[in-house]
Amino acid sequence: SDLIARATKDRAELTAMWAGLSDEQMTRRPGVQDDWSVKDLIAHLTWWESHMVDWVKFAASGGTVIREETVDEANARTFNEKKDTPLETVLAEWDASFPAVVALVETLSDEQINDKSIANIEDKPLLHFLGGDTFGHYRSHWDDLEQYVNSIK
Repeated sequence: SDLIARATKDRAELTAMWAGLSDEQMTRRPGVQDDWSVKDLIAHLTWWESHMVDWVKFAASGGTVIREETVDEANARTFNEKKDTPLETVLAEWDASFPAVVALVETLSDEQINDKSIANIEDKPLLHFLGGDTFGHYRSHWDDLEQYVNSIK
């Protein structure tokens, strides 16, 4: 419940940061980063949440996860796949991705969340990935988003 509460709180605060921006401000490049708009950032965060849900389900069911690309490669691929996706679609995907995160976490026991052997990557428990692709990930982009939003107000 602590994990869900933290992710819910941070996600709501992150979403509130871009609330009220115009479509142009949400899709402007450069924007939140040199080559990413706010929309691109949202698509990026959504992809990692969805990927984490699929990955944790697979690992928790006994599957062995094999990383086929680096984080940078996954980020570049996701950007290229989503850069022309309409803003409304990206926002709908953002809204739809979090219920799957909550549903997943609710199926896991504390023992599973803290078990290093389930993930089989970097000798880290599932908690590392659950937090890393939700509130930890939100926080890693927080300052850039906040700076961008403040620069256009």
